[in-house]
Amino acid sequence: MVLATLALLVVASTTYADADASPKRVLVIHDYQRGAPAILTLEQGMLETVRGRADIRVNVYSEFLNLTPLQPATFPVEVVAYLRAKYGPQGLDLVAVTSSRLLRFLLQHRAELFPGVPIIFGAVERHAAADIVLPDDVTGIWLSIDWAGTLAMARTLQPETTHAVIVTGASGIDRIWAASARAELAAARPPIEISHLSGLSLDTVAQRLSALPPRTVVVLGAFTQDATGRDFSGPDVAQRLAPVASVPVYAMSERHIGAGAVGGHMVSFDAHGRRLGELALRVLDGERPAPGDRETNVYTFDARQLRRWGLDARRLPRGSTLLFDAPSMWKLYGAYIVVGVLVIAVQGALIAALLVQRAQRRRAQGALAARLRFETLVSELSALFASRHGGDVNRQITDALRRIGEELAVDRITVGEAPTGSYRIVVTHSWTRDGVRPLPALLDGRVMPWTLSRIRERQSVAVARPEDLPVEAGTDRRTLEELGTRSLVVVPVSVSDEATAYLSISVRTERHGLDDLVARLTLLAEVFAGALAHRRAERALEQTRQHREDLAHVQRVTMLGELAGALAHEVNQPLAAIAINAAAAARLIDAPSGQNEAGRRDMKESLTEIADDSRRASEIIHGIRALFSKEHVDRAPVDVNDVVERVITLLRNDFLRKDIRLVSRLDRTLFPVLGDPVQLQQVVLNLLVNASDAVLKGGRREITVATARRPPDRLVLSVHDAGVGIDKEQLTRIFERFVSGKPGGLGLGLSISRSIVAGHGGTIWATQNTDQGLTLHVELPT
Repeated sequence: MVLATLALLVVASTTYADADASPKRVLVIHDYQRGAPAILTLEQGMLETVRGRADIRVNVYSEFLNLTPLQPATFPVEVVAYLRAKYGPQGLDLVAVTSSRLLRFLLQHRAELFPGVPIIFGAVERHAAADIVLPDDVTGIWLSIDWAGTLAMARTLQPETTHAVIVTGASGIDRIWAASARAELAAARPPIEISHLSGLSLDTVAQRLSALPPRTVVVLGAFTQDATGRDFSGPDVAQRLAPVASVPVYAMSERHIGAGAVGGHMVSFDAHGRRLGELALRVLDGERPAPGDRETNVYTFDARQLRRWGLDARRLPRGSTLLFDAPSMWKLYGAYIVVGVLVIAVQGALIAALLVQRAQRRRAQGALAARLRFETLVSELSALFASRHGGDVNRQITDALRRIGEELAVDRITVGEAPTGSYRIVVTHSWTRDGVRPLPALLDGRVMPWTLSRIRERQSVAVARPEDLPVEAGTDRRTLEELGTRSLVVVPVSVSDEATAYLSISVRTERHGLDDLVARLTLLAEVFAGALAHRRAERALEQTRQHREDLAHVQRVTMLGELAGALAHEVNQPLAAIAINAAAAARLIDAPSGQNEAGRRDMKESLTEIADDSRRASEIIHGIRALFSKEHVDRAPVDVNDVVERVITLLRNDFLRKDIRLVSRLDRTLFPVLGDPVQLQQVVLNLLVNASDAVLKGGRREITVATARRPPDRLVLSVHDAGVGIDKEQLTRIFERFVSGKPGGLGLGLSISRSIVAGHGGTIWATQNTDQGLTLHVELPT
């Protein structure tokens, strides 16, 4: 009867029955002071592991004992008698205990209770069992109190931490925890200030925790009793201290989670029980492993406390357990809320759409028709400007302005330019409705300074009424009022660097919705800009062509001055022959009559030579006039060899005077070239004159001009000189304008030659000779 009153709780486990094999019998003895939740979790994990093995049958018996100092002296003897009477006849195969007090008690009375039966232990703190000598057949799993891991985790969540406070109670087990904390945290890295609150009353600890400074964390250990002798459970202490603490409180027991602790590297009694079950199976199989750690700690945290202290859950280690993370109403039902709101919104939108559908359709149809007419007008204008020549641009723009003004129902529409650096505004084209005062061709921009500045900045102006203008546009407002204009839109467009063009409309009534009008006018302005740019390009092209012809003529005239002596000699030759033949004819007329028949023959020969010489002189003069005139010659088939020979004839006396030997190697099988003979003569003349200048500077005074066929339909003219040549760096620049190798040269000859050759569909280039001098090549299509 006494033994029955001493037992607090006896729970018999489910027994495996097997008619063929005897089951293994395991007794698990728990310390009641551990707390029922933790012990039950540990036992549940152990049972699930043991029962999960199919090749062995195990009967597990559970016993709860309360070994406190308040028991009478006879208590151990009575407990031993009770356990021996209850379990002695069973023939136990294994005994497991879950506290250091039970382990110490069982080893003291092992010979009386369970002689020869292996013993395993779990949930025993290593420091609490430091004085116990373990036999070889006693093994277990140490309870890992990870002070360092929990403090490191706290510092990860709060990197600014500089001070840690360790809180433990006053009981024997509490002091053991405090000692392990001092030993483990003494080597904390990086080092921080660590304080210990141990052996104090709970009220004193609460008062001190409420006054802790920032950058401090609290780590709560075992606190089963305070200095006043009051006993506490883990959750009781956490519930008293965590709410009053001025800084977060961390702990290492799962029982503290939910009681106010943030979390930590906590002992998982479920994992501990499963590891203890694995160890029990190994011992039942005959193994005798040494005691050790089995990684039974898990990072566990209270989501509510993380939110309370503003700690970032993303800093938690991977695999952490986050408890009490109750989803909000939005997280639970957010999708349903969104869907409901969308359904209501869609229904409302449909109802509203049905109400305004008719009005919108009518407005859309009207706007679409207007936009279609406008786009048609723009496309017609674009095609019109692209298909006409520059001479018709002015008339085209004026007619286009009229059509635009009538389509947009405006009073005035203008196209003008604002020259850079001037206050003038030039109205190049305009259209005004009947009864509206037209604008002058030249405006003073100082009457509209703000608008002028916007035009030059390439920014549009859209004003529904003068009152909408900004304060700085007072002058512009007064000008609009004087003109009777209410609405104004100006769209600038860039045509050239010298001026900024613009397109503007004005209305005598207020016109709203100007943004759409600005977009339309911007499109029109681009069309007008294209037309104006086309006109400017044609003018510039005509001027460029005229300048090129003038430069070519100047170059030919300059060369004529250099060749004046040679030309005079060419003309003097036929003139001298005419004079000689004329004198001979006069003598024949005065001869005796006996020589009439012979005289008539000589007279006829002299007159024939006079006619031939005069025709030759005429051809020379005609060739010179054609070469140095500005008249255009229609392109026709040209014999390039004939062009070369004419130029050689022109330069022959000049080369003789300069002692230059000219060699010609002409291919007589060449096909003709379609071109301008005068321009081709100028090319050959330029090449030969440049070659003569090169040989006069040094080298052999010899020039070779040659022509050759290049299948299938090209010919090549080359001029080879043995002069001084040029540097490789200058080889590609000699065809550029104003680049000359002669002192006082214009640098236009080869540039003009390149333009002429390109105009005939050919190419011109220069190469260095292997021995000396330079060769210029001209390739033309035949």
